[in-house]
Amino acid sequence: MEYYLRSHVGKVRTNNEDFVGQFPICEQAHIFIVSDGMGGHNKGEAASRIATNTVISSMQEKRSEIKKYLEEEKYQKIADLLTFSIRKANQSVYEEGEKEEYYGMGTTMVAAVTAKDMLMVANVGDSRCYIIRRNRIKQLTRDNSFVQELVESGAITKEEALTHSQKNVITRAIGTDCDIKIDTYEFELEEGDILILCSDGLTNMITDEEILRVISSEASLEQKSDELIGIALENGGLDNISLICIKYDSKVGEI
Repeated sequence: MEYYLRSHVGKVRTNNEDFVGQFPICEQAHIFIVSDGMGGHNKGEAASRIATNTVISSMQEKRSEIKKYLEEEKYQKIADLLTFSIRKANQSVYEEGEKEEYYGMGTTMVAAVTAKDMLMVANVGDSRCYIIRRNRIKQLTRDNSFVQELVESGAITKEEALTHSQKNVITRAIGTDCDIKIDTYEFELEEGDILILCSDGLTNMITDEEILRVISSEASLEQKSDELIGIALENGGLDNISLICIKYDSKVGEI
């Protein structure tokens, strides 16, 4: 498996509230995370860092269980461990947010676990996971956002959502409440699939069609990732821009 992580502060913000992370849980399982913090000043930075590191540490602690479930092909059990870990992260961020200096902080999160030829994805907020397969792009996650609800109700179109005045309003975040609802998805991977985990600093600046064009090129994964960041910057770079680009192959253990 080949992967590349990239995070850029953008052209407007002075600090980077995004946080990206990855960890090889075992030979045949790997976790990847993109978190987009909120709260301003050092709050968003702290929230995204705490949440990401908590999930990775929790999954690392569950390594023996994950290896067992891999052998038994009980992938739902691995997905359950992922949601358990995100709940731990929510509690950690929520408790830190009770402190005066961190009050009001929170973060989005999209987390993906590759396990053999299976993909488990969990998300809270509007950070996304895409899959590019056979020259087609598909968003695997659903945005937990105000404009997404408007689109689904038929009040606005997808095109109108891109320029809506409240497009950055999310309906769920890690750390803003003591309990949290987490969306989870499970997919079977195919040879050559490319996954993209990203913050809205990318998707607010670049269309899905542009992402597909870049990913479909013959460039290296690193070059593709850098080009996506470059396009987002050229189009304004209004927010922090983060992504993880992953190319799946059946040699899962060769990280």
